[in-house]
Amino acid sequence: MDRVAFDEIFKMYGDPIEETLTLQQTLTLWRNNHDLYDIFGTWLNLGKWLAAWVVLKDDSGKMRKDDLLDLIDGSYFHRVFSAEAAIKRSSTPLWSPIRL
Repeated sequence: MDRVAFDEIFKMYGDPIEETLTLQQTLTLWRNNHDLYDIFGTWLNLGKWLAAWVVLKDDSGKMRKDDLLDLIDGSYFHRVFSAEAAIKRSSTPLWSPIRL
């Protein structure tokens, strides 16, 4: 992955200070970078960006740059799994009585 090109996405289309993308900014990014002659690839690319935005958006509807980078390199899934495992460990008792 070209890190310079990735950083340029957030400078051109997103909020450069917060390093976030809203849904409208994500759609603008897709619209300005799609290929008219590749119809199938264009729609798959839209689905990829929309899926990333749905998974990564926060309460304010913004997708953070760090989260998107983690999603691309795979570390986002480890972070979510670790958080879920910690919640599950804290909510299940270490023992449960057996009642007949």
